[in-house]
Amino acid sequence: MNRHVRIPPLLSGSALGLGPAVSGTGQRSVACGRVLLCLMVAAFMMMPCDSARAQGETEILPAGELGWIERLYREGTAYRAESEILRFLHYHPDHRDRDAVELARAKLYYRDGRYVEANRALFSLLDRFPRGEAAPAALRLLTYSNVRQGHYAEAARTLPALRQEATAQPSLDDFARPPPGAVDPDGAVTWSTWLPGSGYFAVDQPGKATAALTLNLTLTAAAVISAKNDNAGAALVFLLLELMLYQGGREGVRQEAEAFNRRLREEQTDAWLARHGERELLRIGIEARFGGR
Repeated sequence: MNRHVRIPPLLSGSALGLGPAVSGTGQRSVACGRVLLCLMVAAFMMMPCDSARAQGETEILPAGELGWIERLYREGTAYRAESEILRFLHYHPDHRDRDAVELARAKLYYRDGRYVEANRALFSLLDRFPRGEAAPAALRLLTYSNVRQGHYAEAARTLPALRQEATAQPSLDDFARPPPGAVDPDGAVTWSTWLPGSGYFAVDQPGKATAALTLNLTLTAAAVISAKNDNAGAALVFLLLELMLYQGGREGVRQEAEAFNRRLREEQTDAWLARHGERELLRIGIEARFGGR
């Protein structure tokens, strides 16, 4: 069965500069040439270019992956950055920058306040790459993490890593004492014991102190007035309310004093870490030798 091939107009003889069609054997030859040319063009169009091939493959160049991870890290998209880091570590277990990528993972945890996970990642990194290029930075980050958590004995073990690079000589002596301006919780409770609500003045909350003091005095006065008017039931109710408010106020003052001291400690910790390079260490996610940074 003969099948006729219809030549597209764009591939006609005049369009291709082949001149007018000829008859007989010459016409068949031209027709075959046109068919062959069509097949060659179709095959060429179906061949993937290099960029398309690169996009279709599951793996891309490691430098490109590291650059993408670094971009996500600096943009603050922790979840996506962590996912890309885990993917990179899975597909490139022997990459020369593996230690730097693992350090970036610990930085993500630290920056998000996941200090326990950061410590776990840093211990794993230092155990496998104790003399790697990322080890000094890992020791610094481990020191920062322990200071953040208040683990000063553990931080003291890695403090020499900061002394090698810090301009100011780091010391943990300030953390051995209460932060400047700290309030004694027991002293604040004592104030509220003798004059209900007055302990809030010690934690710099005069509004709450005034309200608590006024309410306590009001309930006490109501109980006394009710008793003088021979209204024992009302006096008992007011007295019970005052006792509950009195006890709750003492506990509230203690909690406020402890929270006040925690805020002062956090401010002290922030200032200490700022002096000793925390921001500089966290500014870059991957401190590696590649061209994508």
